[in-house]
Amino acid sequence: MRPYPWLVDYLNARLPELEGLRDTPKGLEKARSWFKALLKYFRRRQLKTPRQQKNYVVDVRNAIRSRFGEDHPALKVVGFDEDTWTQINKPIHDRVEDRNQNTRFLKDPDAIVQRAETLLSSKTSTWADLAVGLGVATGRRISELLGYRTKLEQKTNYSVLFTGQLKSRGDLFTFEIPTLCSAQKVLEAWKSLRFMLGSEQLDPQIINLRYGRQCKEAANKHFVDLVPPRHGDDDLYMHLFRAIYATIAVFYFCPPRVNDTLFKAEIQGHRMIIDTADKKKRRAYSASRHYDDYKIQDTSGNVDGRRGLRLGKPGVQVLEVFQTPGISAPPTEPFSTARTETIPMPSAHTTKPAMKPAKPAKQIKRHNWRISDAAHKILAKDWTLAKDEHQSDVFERVLAFANAAKGLATTMELPVGQIAPETLLDTFTTKFHTLSENLKKASSQVDRLKFDHHQLSAERDALAARVAALQTQIQDASIRQAPPVELLPFARRVLELSSKSGSLPPAELRDSLMRLAIDAITQAEGSPAATPDLRSESPKQELGTASVSTPLPKPQAQTVAVPAPASVTPVDQKHDGDGSEPPVAAQNRNTAKAEAKLEKALEYLININDHTDNRSEKWVINDSILFSLTGCFRPAIRKFMTARQAQIDELNLKHGLGPGHNRAKSRTQPNAFPAMVKTFKESVLKETTAEQPF
Repeated sequence: MRPYPWLVDYLNARLPELEGLRDTPKGLEKARSWFKALLKYFRRRQLKTPRQQKNYVVDVRNAIRSRFGEDHPALKVVGFDEDTWTQINKPIHDRVEDRNQNTRFLKDPDAIVQRAETLLSSKTSTWADLAVGLGVATGRRISELLGYRTKLEQKTNYSVLFTGQLKSRGDLFTFEIPTLCSAQKVLEAWKSLRFMLGSEQLDPQIINLRYGRQCKEAANKHFVDLVPPRHGDDDLYMHLFRAIYATIAVFYFCPPRVNDTLFKAEIQGHRMIIDTADKKKRRAYSASRHYDDYKIQDTSGNVDGRRGLRLGKPGVQVLEVFQTPGISAPPTEPFSTARTETIPMPSAHTTKPAMKPAKPAKQIKRHNWRISDAAHKILAKDWTLAKDEHQSDVFERVLAFANAAKGLATTMELPVGQIAPETLLDTFTTKFHTLSENLKKASSQVDRLKFDHHQLSAERDALAARVAALQTQIQDASIRQAPPVELLPFARRVLELSSKSGSLPPAELRDSLMRLAIDAITQAEGSPAATPDLRSESPKQELGTASVSTPLPKPQAQTVAVPAPASVTPVDQKHDGDGSEPPVAAQNRNTAKAEAKLEKALEYLININDHTDNRSEKWVINDSILFSLTGCFRPAIRKFMTARQAQIDELNLKHGLGPGHNRAKSRTQPNAFPAMVKTFKESVLKETTAEQPF
């Protein structure tokens, strides 16, 4: 296994410092300093303990050997001492020893293989399901399955040639491994997995970090009822499946004359170099102890020591490396690379009477494909991902994309005869543009509805604040001296308006408030025509002047003294004395007074916003808040706002205020708005009682 790219870059930059180093005290001291700098670099990469650093230290020593030779003096000091290595390996040794003293039994290996085969062949399997199924069938890690240098090629019906072994020194090598289910099914699932996740050239560590969690979840989901967890561990993923794969592979495919430890070392790719002069790789047996804690259980609960139960079955051959020269291998069916029907394997535990030999599967006629020179150039230029990639892998990728294009065409309801790149692209583009236009229209409608909602909510809040202010004014007026006023009818009308302020249209609520204020002022001035008579009012009267539908107990008439407002011209001076109400326009629409009020309100809001840095104490300047402060008619407010719109927008933008700010502030500070309105009227307008709006 090659070092990680970051370590390769470091070594390329720093290894030249060791060139020409001599075996002298001064030279060894230089090598020690070099090694200390290396460990410091490891710690900066969050590799802080010797156990985390050990594999990288081995890579560094191998790089020194490769560049300067086996006898380079730096090898004496670049590395951990014996005590450190003992401390590094002790937890591993203790864990392996503990596992081997607590053997786990597989009661039904056939069920484990059958479930893995189901995951590989199911159309609903996710990429994590495929990775777990391949882990059981081949014993390969997720980082090996997705490695950009990994290759799987069919050798026999139940074995493949595997290239891409991790944790191996030197160059990659290819060796034959058995597959617990059909090799053809394994290859199809492997290609689907790589197609789903892409073929990025990622480091094994990054692959494990990116995909490891989902694989663990899938393993626990599908095999928790069949595979007992290791002693002290509840994770069922790749290292565990390497042990299970090796155990079942011995049970199915190991020749009885071959030692099971040797067989495991061969199929798991455990290799080492014994002699530096002879670079031939030989089997390493020490690593096999990590995967020897699972055994097959027989019907009596003991270890089932049988081996090679499927050898001699149709399509099953002994691995080539274990075939004895001069002894023919068990007879097998002719091997073909063409797609054939899957032949179910008989269970290893069944003892049913011998069946008649199955008829050989019907062979599908093979085709020899010829690719033109132009097509070959396109494949080599546009579809090849690596220089050493085999042409068959490139062709498989093209076919996979073609299959995906066919599925996309089916989704778009294109006839088979129209499945061409141009047609598919045009159809997809048209549908995409249509979808984009519909999305834009829907988004525009949502924005309009939000704006209308904000406007109506602001109107409602302003009117509700107006009702609250009027209630406060009536309460203040109740403690003053004035001509006798029957309070109960007005109190009923105020309560009714308050309860319905959230649902009434703004215009209707405003008219009701106006009529209530006029009636109260008229009665306070002693006009009998304006006194409301709840008993004589018709049920069809306008809302705001109608009586409450549920009668209240009739108390003794209460009277309070209310001073006549100085700012309102007495009503009896403006009508002919026949008891009818004066025209509204003649009473209220005083443009000059409205303009002055609005100017004062604007200046008042500007002063509030400029004299505080707390955004929650500021107010958005809009027509609703001007209405609440002044009570002026909407046409006058709109005219005032239009003439100063640029100034008002600049003021709001200056303080970072936008639509909805006042409404949100009223929800969190419900008393702030009525208090602000009251302060303005008392300190700026000098009002002490209800006043007619202009």
